[in-house]
Amino acid sequence: MILEHYAGSVSFDTDNHERSDQIVTALRYKDLVEKIQNLMKHRKNPEVHFACHKVGKKEFDLTEKIKSEIS
Repeated sequence: MILEHYAGSVSFDTDNHERSDQIVTALRYKDLVEKIQNLMKHRKNPEVHFACHKVGKKEFDLTEKIKSEIS
């Protein structure tokens, strides 16, 4: 069981003109940023939906930090 990790979600437009999202996880913050950036390169109208650092049962919101880092 992983007690500490990073997670995020990217929402995007599908080919069927619907909105969808994809979850991304990583053990390091730097890896989360890279995964989100790579995912956003391959999606239409991508947007970071959320990002957090999860430690045990606590979650720390990183959404705005990630958004500013990737823009």
